Amino acid sequence: MTFLQETPSGVGDPLPVHVVLQAEADGRVSRPAAEAGDAGFPGKAGPPLVLDAALFETTSHGFVPTIAPDGRRPGDVFRRRAPRSPAPRVGLLLVEIGLDEKASARALTGSAALTLVVSPYAPRAGSWNRSARWAGHETLLELPTRPSRFPLDERGPLALEPDGASALDRILARGIGYLGVCLEAGSFEAAPGSFGPIAAALARRGLALVELDADALEPVARRHGLTYLGGVQPIDRDPSPTAIDESLEALRSRAVANGSAVGYGRPFEITLDRIAQWSARLASQGVSLVGIGELLEEPRETIGGVR
Repeated sequence: MTFLQETPSGVGDPLPVHVVLQAEADGRVSRPAAEAGDAGFPGKAGPPLVLDAALFETTSHGFVPTIAPDGRRPGDVFRRRAPRSPAPRVGLLLVEIGLDEKASARALTGSAALTLVVSPYAPRAGSWNRSARWAGHETLLELPTRPSRFPLDERGPLALEPDGASALDRILARGIGYLGVCLEAGSFEAAPGSFGPIAAALARRGLALVELDADALEPVARRHGLTYLGGVQPIDRDPSPTAIDESLEALRSRAVANGSAVGYGRPFEITLDRIAQWSARLASQGVSLVGIGELLEEPRETIGGVR
């Protein structure tokens, strides 16, 4: 077996992740015995993550995803393994995982079909990826971008600018075992072509791209062969029970009409409560809640969020 021991996170904290050469050809995650001291929030401890070392490249920032020598891509290998449902399908993302430990820990206990988007600013971001995968969730890594209203709006020192492809690995090393990245276009929305070098770099690493709120980056993503899903709309822009319920029902209706639909929310207590109640009824309504990986290859016109 090949062991890749502790790697720097790129933003300060060490990232205690054990990556072991995986024997299964289909990329399944093995479940080794839990380590001693697995207490507290999932992001703080837990079992080691067992992944195929061929899917990682060692950089000065730590491990970053890469396409394996045999052509396997992280965006394919790290998708949640579940029988494909013939029913209309809904995908739900939970963003900002790891920033609020209590809320994030609760999100990990929700339906395994929820896809969790880990913030690169989260303390122990890689450990949240590890724990989410251990709980059966697919994960994405948030890719911060410079906001369109910069400097009135700010997304921190990791925010990518139009010439920021060289800084990409610093962000990608903040997580482990994710199938792609998730972003808001920000300043790239006004000049999508400037995202080209970043799209090309993500495609070379075999990752997928999910764009929130808009689909401005779809042409440049497609041009560079980057697996893409965009136009994903929020379910909790108005974080009230009635508004969230209406957004979730609109999402279900869109899935019934088009075959599939995708939305996103934050791990607010009210959002998690409404999702739990709503998702419990989905099967009886003939709709399946699925990981985002099932929907990434769908034609663009059949995918969408809450409009």
